[in-house]
Amino acid sequence: MNCPQHGSGSQWRPERSRWEPKSQHQYVSTTPVELSRSLWISAKPYRGGAPTITALLAGEIPLAFETMLALQPHVRAGALRALAVTSPRRSAIMPDIPTTAEAGFPALFADNSYALFAPAGTPALILARLHDATIAALALPGVREQLREQGAEVVGGSPADLAAYVTAEIPKWAALAHQAGVQPQ
Repeated sequence: MNCPQHGSGSQWRPERSRWEPKSQHQYVSTTPVELSRSLWISAKPYRGGAPTITALLAGEIPLAFETMLALQPHVRAGALRALAVTSPRRSAIMPDIPTTAEAGFPALFADNSYALFAPAGTPALILARLHDATIAALALPGVREQLREQGAEVVGGSPADLAAYVTAEIPKWAALAHQAGVQPQ
């Protein structure tokens, strides 16, 4: 969560805040905030991160959920104040920013994950070669460092690890989507 830097005497009131989700994921991920704190957070979708950040910097909106990569330069320059990261651990590149759990929202966890998928029925030999090449690329110091500088934490793992992760995530997000009243589209 991030918000513009507010000077003394600021009247920012989270119970009356509007934030700008770019996706259903961002909209659904705030449901625990609203449920745990009875906050009213009105959503107004923007067409991507750039317009959202522009509105945030201009003071048109009081807060936004955005990626570390997109907001890091503005936070470092003092134009935005980072309130929390939505990952289970503090960011390695900005360790002074608390997690949402540390900030009083233990139910809010909305980490971005990237994975490599292949079509069902892809031969096991091809899957093994893709996996090995991906793990080798992620182990390269230059790749790992560049991803870290962008706020990413390189995990890597087996296809079974990914399957277990996805299987565990589906019911969590389905429940949150139901609580948020999101209808399939």
